[in-house]
Amino acid sequence: YWSPNVLKSISMNRAMKRWVSYWSEPVFPVSSKIKFRLKQFLLQTVLKRTDCILAIGTNAENAFRSYGYTRPIYQVPYNINTDLFKKVNLEQHRLNDLTEKYKRRGEYIFLSSGSLIHRKGMDIIIRAFLNLEKALNIKLLILGDGAEKDNLVKLSKGDDRIVFIGFQEKELIPYWFNLADAFVFATRYDGWGLVINEALAAEKPVISSNAAGAAADQLNAGNAMICESGNVS
Repeated sequence: YWSPNVLKSISMNRAMKRWVSYWSEPVFPVSSKIKFRLKQFLLQTVLKRTDCILAIGTNAENAFRSYGYTRPIYQVPYNINTDLFKKVNLEQHRLNDLTEKYKRRGEYIFLSSGSLIHRKGMDIIIRAFLNLEKALNIKLLILGDGAEKDNLVKLSKGDDRIVFIGFQEKELIPYWFNLADAFVFATRYDGWGLVINEALAAEKPVISSNAAGAAADQLNAGNAMICESGNVS
């Protein structure tokens, strides 16, 4: 990641004639030409003193090309052990317990997972969910914790179909993904978004914003609906 220490390390290794690669998510997008030029200036050490970039997905490669990087770029996206999310590898009694608690009436479950912060867009998901017909047999489960939790609970307006699960240990995450019928990811920006890998590993359809790097590389019309970031409807 870009930081003064990283830039110093690049320069020192370049001075010692070492081969230098830089592994990175997409450059955070900017909204004006002035900010673009400023960021381009700050990236000069990366742009001029590295031998290649290991880009975390297509969006990362395109971002560095847009800033003028001319050397080789190799895509090395984030990945996971997909076997951990396969239903056959889970303890059936644990999954049954969750099913009994959250799908007793055969509810169709939408799941989202991530930090409860503004950037992750949980408020967008809740607003969209509240717009659905009350008669639908549906439920929204939200995994994770964070600074926005109280605000999100208020936004939910006491709707008992919206359940905040809280932080879950890593080994329990596959059970929630297998419990769900669909995964929803409304991030306002994610360089990649590993939760998309997790949803696909659990063989769930995905509704994602187009602001996730993984959406460009992992999702298609056969397994997902990709929406404009921030668009509640």
